[in-house]
Amino acid sequence: MRNYLPIKKRLFNKNQSGFSLVEIIFVLTISSLILLIALPILEIPVGKSIDRIKNYSKIGFDSLRDSADVSKEFRLLHERLNIRSYLYAAKILYMSDSIYPKSAGDLQRFTKVSGCYLTQKQKRNDRNRNCRKLGNNSTATSWESKNRNYWVRMYSEDEVFNIQSIPFMDDEKGVLGCFNSETGIVDTKIFKKEKAKIRILRC
Repeated sequence: MRNYLPIKKRLFNKNQSGFSLVEIIFVLTISSLILLIALPILEIPVGKSIDRIKNYSKIGFDSLRDSADVSKEFRLLHERLNIRSYLYAAKILYMSDSIYPKSAGDLQRFTKVSGCYLTQKQKRNDRNRNCRKLGNNSTATSWESKNRNYWVRMYSEDEVFNIQSIPFMDDEKGVLGCFNSETGIVDTKIFKKEKAKIRILRC
């Protein structure tokens, strides 16, 4: 009898220290009911958040694509301004000496010509090689633009002096420019490069 009482006391204390099975089932039932009530209410903001994340991702992707397009348009605008300055330099040279420019060095007398010198053996748009900058006395009639995205060439036919800024990539835009010594007209035009031959701009 003496041994039975301490064992009973120990078992009673053990049972009091934890939750009974009925209590656990009751807590789980209440939690499930609360979750069932709260889930539809939580589902709306969660769904909205997912939609917002999708919208932000789409906006971010579109703005990234737009920024690339803006960068291209800015490069093209800059190249068009360069071509116009070359054409006006050609016009000034013709007015003073009655000749067309024969090289980049002739244009350098009246405007800044920046770019990389090309030889016949060198490949165009080869970014691995160093840029040999055009000098003041350069005899080049074709060169890469400063940003290495265009191939610039100049030539004259009859009374028209032409400068073309041709993009290296197909389906990209470039600039055609001309100066007519008879009329004095200077004109530039944007064109889209295709595999076909580059057209000549007539002033």
